[in-house]
Amino acid sequence: YKNLSFFFFCFSFCPLGDEIYPPNFGKDVVSERYTNVTEIGRVCRKWRFSDSLIIHDRNLYIPILHLEYYMSRISDREAAILGLLCEGPQYGYELEKIIEERGMRVWTEIGFSSIYYVLKRLEASGFIVSAVKDVEGKPSRRVYTVTEKGVTAMKEKVKSVLSENKKLISPFDLGLAYHHLLKPGEVIECLNLYLESLDKREGVIERSIREKEKEEAIYRVFALFTRPLAHVRAEREWVEQFIEEIKRRSNYGEINH
Repeated sequence: YKNLSFFFFCFSFCPLGDEIYPPNFGKDVVSERYTNVTEIGRVCRKWRFSDSLIIHDRNLYIPILHLEYYMSRISDREAAILGLLCEGPQYGYELEKIIEERGMRVWTEIGFSSIYYVLKRLEASGFIVSAVKDVEGKPSRRVYTVTEKGVTAMKEKVKSVLSENKKLISPFDLGLAYHHLLKPGEVIECLNLYLESLDKREGVIERSIREKEKEEAIYRVFALFTRPLAHVRAEREWVEQFIEEIKRRSNYGEINH
């Protein structure tokens, strides 16, 4: 509900009773009048668009925020679990086994302890349902099954993440921004350590790829390892070039420019 709270926060600066509508739909199609926060919350469930929300008041147009269809929005962590359930019903412990077997923690952040937390969130949102099933000779287990709503949300999530290259925030960029505070030799020493960490990560990924080759994994599983491997190799090439640039500039007294 964090996004919805921010949504209401934005509306707190706008006079009630104004006409509210997304510009790409056109005023004749979606224009309505809202007089209280309850109705504003209701319209959130109806709209699904990516343009800025516009409030129209005396010919004044004010962009408020980027609104998404929050009722069906799922996080990356939730999508990782929901995607597995789209393959078939599973117990919580079975999900952990699949995550380990497929090496999913190379490309997604989900710990064992967070699996059941995510399952509860998905069930509360109506994306999955659960039922306790008796197993002969074993304790009863809760099995989780995806709903039609869950399948739809997962398909929309896949389309969304495959369609846009999103900005990734890296603390490494912070070091780049202020590396002039260090001596050239110190910077180069740090970057050589960074290269060593890249080598270690490359080794981990290459071992995972060899394991998948032995398992004769399908191509989409390989892609989850070959893509980060390409990123690591491209990063190494860039860092090596940057080290040479620092050496060249330090020789000419340009390191602080």
